[in-house]
Parts: sequence; C-alpha cells; structure tokens
Amino acid sequence: MKHKTSLILTALISITALGAPASSAQSIGTRWNTPSRFTPAQASDLLYRQADGQSVSAADLFEAEKYLRSDGTTSLAGNVVRDALTKLLSKRVASFMVPVRVRSLPPVLQWLESTNYGTSVRLRGESVQVATLNADPNLAAVVLYHQTIFKDWKLCGSSPCFTIVTGAVRSQIGYQLSVPLLSTTPGEARTSELILATGLIGSVYMQTFPSNDSSSHVGIACDPIPSQTIFPPEPATSAPVMTFLHTANRTEGGRNNQALCGFFSLRTTTSSRFTYLNGNALSVAPATASRSAVKNNPLDFQLFQ
Repeated sequence: MKHKTSLILTALISITALGAPASSAQSIGTRWNTPSRFTPAQASDLLYRQADGQSVSAADLFEAEKYLRSDGTTSLAGNVVRDALTKLLSKRVASFMVPVRVRSLPPVLQWLESTNYGTSVRLRGESVQVATLNADPNLAAVVLYHQTIFKDWKLCGSSPCFTIVTGAVRSQIGYQLSVPLLSTTPGEARTSELILATGLIGSVYMQTFPSNDSSSHVGIACDPIPSQTIFPPEPATSAPVMTFLHTANRTEGGRNNQALCGFFSLRTTTSSRFTYLNGNALSVAPATASRSAVKNNPLDFQLFQ
C-alpha cells in the first residue's frame, strides 16, 4: 500500500511540474523572442498610456515593445505607434474650444533592434512620427513626436525590469518641415491658439541655432522656436514653400523630442513635406534593424484632408 501511494505521489509531482508555467525558468532573451501576450490594439493602448504619463507595469511594457522590433521578417509597429499617437493627441484636444480633427500619418521612420547579452537584452531604436490637427475652416497644425528607446531589459526576480542606457542614439539630427508659402500665415495661427491645443510641451533636446538667422522670428508659430526658417529663393517657383528646421545635438533613450507648428492656411493641393535628417543626409535605420523597419523619409502629406 505504501509503495502504491508513493507511486501516485511521484506521478502527481511529475504532472504538476509539467503543468508549471515555463516562463518562470525562461531567460530574458528567450522571453523577448516569444510572441507578445497582447494583441496589437492592447499594445498600442499600453504605449499610449506610457506616453501620457499613466502607470504601466514594466512587465506589460516589455510585452508591448515586442511589437516595435524591426529585426524580424514582419512588423506591425507602424500601425501600433500610429494608433498610440492618435489616442495621445485626441485626449489632448478633447477639451479645446472648437472641434479638432487628429490625423496621425504613417511613421516617418520606425525601427528597433535587440542585442542578447545572456542575462540582459539591449533595445535601441526610435519612432519618428508626424500628425496634423485641423480646426475648420482653415486652421492647421503639424505635430512632431520622436520617441527614442535605449534600454537594457533583465529579470528582477521572475519579472522583466529595465534601466535606461546612457548615451546618444543619434547625433546632429534635424527635423525639416516644408509647407506651402502662399497659403500659410504662421503668425495668425499662433494667435488662434490651435498651436496650444495639444498641451504638448515642445522640446528638442539640446537644440542648436545658427549664428546668424534674421528670419528665425517667423518661427514663433512653432514650439520650440526653430533653429532656422528658410524662405524660397527669388524669383519664387511655381509652388514656393517655407521651411522650418529644428536641429539638435543628440537624442537619448527615454527622452522624447516634440515640436508643434501652427498655420492659418487656405486649402491647397500643394503638398507639405517632413524630412528627418542625420547631419546633411536622410536618417535611415541601421542595417541590423532594417529588415522590417518602417521607412517613409521624407514624408509628403496635405495640411488638410
């Protein structure tokens, strides 16, 4: 009888061990390479809540950031970050005095690479996004939202936790926004307060300014003020544009760059263009993260649609 009872207990212990969650014994690298336990919509909501300053657990954020990786064959990152920005801006304009239409555009550039160090996984990447705000009949604003990730994930006990890595992801960057000149009056947009509708505090980390730029005062319609405002050469082309340029020394993990430019504009078929620069060249995803990166640099769009 005792022998039979011992066999039963041994079997029960074996069954219990087989049924135990495997994740408790998985390394952080193995966990990173498993599919997210969230749907794309859930991941987007978590990333929105984090950007909005709401409480998000490290374990949930770890699962949401799996959708941002671009070193695999496929990626849903473009839809995930686009939806997150729409939610963020929609909340900010909800209390504005007039209805504001939010239109998040496809990411200008989105990539995320991972390096497995055994006891930790290092993530490095960025999402550069643009959205338009429209308040009828002729008020428009362009929002830049640049999120940089540079962090090490590891296990704290049995749960993922992270630390921000000190150092630059990019150096000598530029955000260049070109809009139709003849239909645009930045000063009137500034007084309309549409530029303040989002509640976003414009910040371009370690922004740099040229030594001589007599035209920079025109950029008062942007928050922060651009490094440079560029007018078309004379004589004007058939579709002249005015360009605002924000430049910065570097980007760092966990520090978002934001800029907002408002315009009083007549509707026009002339496209606006946003370009993300690295020095004097277009910013691109590194080769290690380019496989499924989102690449729309430069991005052409309409102020109204």
